[in-house]
Amino acid sequence: MTPEKLLDQFSTHLKQVITRSLAMAVSYGETDVRPIYLFLALLKESGSIGTEILSRHEITDTEVSYTPKITPNKKSSQDATTIPELNEYAKRALEKAILLAYEHAHNYVGTEHLLYGLLDIEDSIIESAIQKCSVEVDTLFDHIDTTMASASRFPDMQDVSDVMDQLSDIEELPDQTPSKTSTKKRKKQKQPSALEMFTVKLTDSKIQATIDPVIGREKEIDRLIHILCRRTKNNPVLVGEPGVGKTAIVEGLSKRILSGDVPDVLKRKTVLSLDLTLLIAGTIYRGEFEARMKHVIDELATHPDYILFIDEVHNIIGAGSNQGTMDAANILKPALARGQLRCIGATTIDEYTKHISGDPALERRFQAIPVEEPSTDEAISILSGIKKHYESFHDVTISAAAITAAVTLSTKYIHNSFLPDKAIDLIDEA
Repeated sequence: MTPEKLLDQFSTHLKQVITRSLAMAVSYGETDVRPIYLFLALLKESGSIGTEILSRHEITDTEVSYTPKITPNKKSSQDATTIPELNEYAKRALEKAILLAYEHAHNYVGTEHLLYGLLDIEDSIIESAIQKCSVEVDTLFDHIDTTMASASRFPDMQDVSDVMDQLSDIEELPDQTPSKTSTKKRKKQKQPSALEMFTVKLTDSKIQATIDPVIGREKEIDRLIHILCRRTKNNPVLVGEPGVGKTAIVEGLSKRILSGDVPDVLKRKTVLSLDLTLLIAGTIYRGEFEARMKHVIDELATHPDYILFIDEVHNIIGAGSNQGTMDAANILKPALARGQLRCIGATTIDEYTKHISGDPALERRFQAIPVEEPSTDEAISILSGIKKHYESFHDVTISAAAITAAVTLSTKYIHNSFLPDKAIDLIDEA
């Protein structure tokens, strides 16, 4: 297989990572691209799965820094026309990335595969950078395994098989640090979960600690609980203008579940917020999104205590679809019809009318809950209840007069958004 054909198997993000690593080597006056340059370049590739895995563990380009030891005059002595090449360890990491894609029958090699390869070669500099972020390498391996299990699997992998035929047998390389004698092998990983990768647990006490209190939405939360307690048609969808607090209502429900202030049927339930953007990320081949979505639904079906929350639920119409594949809504509808899962949606009035009302089969699965814009007095109560969080963040004192002014002035002069969101923006920016 030619290098050009091999490059075709690399995702756009992976190509950009490699290009950036070459630029780093040039900037440091080096003729070799070492694994740490691939790792640093990966940290900067926002929107990629490999970078998302690292950022979930707070390993970011702002947390990791590296300055190579450059010998005097080395930079000036390098020929400006010299193009750096991957050194033997960087090549080995890339080979392991391709091998992982092959083993999982993936149609492409992406940043998640590269991250695995960089970790698997046990580069001392990369491991040190990760440990400084208080993260165990095995924890990252667990997360990568989750990603692998959530990706599609197809038997027809001739292209990547050809790539593997061109690779030499992988042999153990000597450690870059001679004093290091550890020959630890990665422990057998537990069966990964697609839900861990693509959802956020809103009923987690740590998550709730970061969420502002929900004020003045008891009626909507009670209605939400009432629908969720039904035997059938127990999938509510919150419908209201942007900024009126639809997501906050679900967060308020999660807080009540966590505190046990709900009917017995909802006690010990877990609310999971689906990250649809991450679910779609990297699905460049036909069927990959569909496979991920099915993984999520299959896992939800085996956990009756889970409640799925989809913010901006109208986005599931057409999400991930291309010629010959289903969108997320068509994958979700059968599971909802069979009662395999409970789902909460949130969307705007316009989007509900355009996308959900226009799909009778989908509309039947959901029970609409209107979420009105709060009145001036209600908005003042909401801001009064959350002001302490903004006082603490900005190290200021917010008076009652300031809150009243924020609500009244935003109502008078800001017409392209709604309370309480526009009043909160004024308090936050004042």
